[in-house]
Amino acid sequence: MKMLTHIVFGAGVAAALFPYLPPDVRLPLAGASSVLVNFAIDSFGHTMHGGFVARSPLTHSVVTAPVWGGALGYVLWAAGSGLGAVGGGVEMAFIALGVVVALAHLLLDSVTERGVYLVMGRVALARFRSGDRVLNRLFVVLGVALFLL
Repeated sequence: MKMLTHIVFGAGVAAALFPYLPPDVRLPLAGASSVLVNFAIDSFGHTMHGGFVARSPLTHSVVTAPVWGGALGYVLWAAGSGLGAVGGGVEMAFIALGVVVALAHLLLDSVTERGVYLVMGRVALARFRSGDRVLNRLFVVLGVALFLL
């Protein structure tokens, strides 16, 4: 459920923040960016620490997550342009969408008890469990609403 929450919320935020892109481009791009960025952040950003899975500053930092998101957005653009699916001049939109999705991921993680990394340590805006079903469902509904906006 947690990964689904990240993907749906990230796609919703990305779609809502780029209304100037045509819907036939914006919606698939927001979805693809969200899947790619969220899987990468969680795949490369969790380590074992004291027998528990812990978030790593490698991807769960306010400094590194946007870099990952932007780089993956560029990779998505390069793959699409290599296949002839997208043209030039839109790479910045792909990069920006990746950054937005990465920041949305951090926003969700920042309301959990483990928080996210700032320059000097971790910060948590709230102390919810990451598996809180009510909170996850709320963010899924919010993500769908933003996506359809």
